[in-house]
Amino acid sequence: MVTVLSTRVHDQLIHVKFLHHVSDKIVSVTFIYGSNDGAEREGLWDELRQIALTVDEWIILGDFNIVSDVEERIGPNPPSLTEILAFNQCLLDSNLDDLQCFGCEYTWTSKREVETRIWSKLDRVLANPFWLIQYPNTHVTILPPGISDHSPLLVQIQKNFQIRKTFSYLNCWEDSQDYDSIVSQAWDLPVKGSAMYKLFAKLKNVRHALIKLHKRDCSGLSGQIKQLKNGLEICQQ
Repeated sequence: MVTVLSTRVHDQLIHVKFLHHVSDKIVSVTFIYGSNDGAEREGLWDELRQIALTVDEWIILGDFNIVSDVEERIGPNPPSLTEILAFNQCLLDSNLDDLQCFGCEYTWTSKREVETRIWSKLDRVLANPFWLIQYPNTHVTILPPGISDHSPLLVQIQKNFQIRKTFSYLNCWEDSQDYDSIVSQAWDLPVKGSAMYKLFAKLKNVRHALIKLHKRDCSGLSGQIKQLKNGLEICQQ
């Protein structure tokens, strides 16, 4: 199914490149175990920025030991805003965003007495746009922690992988009287998720709407083009 092509080891991550035989694509997976020390995590952020320059389809998961927003933590001792900003800047520089998640809201708890207990979202699964395009049906389920203080992350990818045909935009679609309304309605469909996921989902909705428009108004277009090409060849001969 997959072949390991290369491995990159850092004190806070393991980065692996695989050859996915079904799609014949090289995919990159990075496993994270972030330091408890904010200064040491700066080295992790720099490493991720370097990896981002060398990958196409990329998914990254694990314990980052930092939240991306103050609302991702409940309890005493609020997180450092400076460290949160450093984490978010790394994600922005590396073109990474959270995958859609289901299940538990927080992934770690200190398991102390209720009055001093802390809940945080320290574990997460991120991906870049290339991953979303190639594997759009990737979902993450945050499972109950059980006896551990961390919740397991279950990543599921569409089982039956299909290589999709390249989508090409045709200018003739704009000749349709209801072209503008079709595109607007598809774009305005409500979508939940991260900013990157919303953009990807909206573009996907517009794509499906344009395909329906093509079938309705231009279903015989390929045949007409073929006939014209054959006629041109006859004339040239």
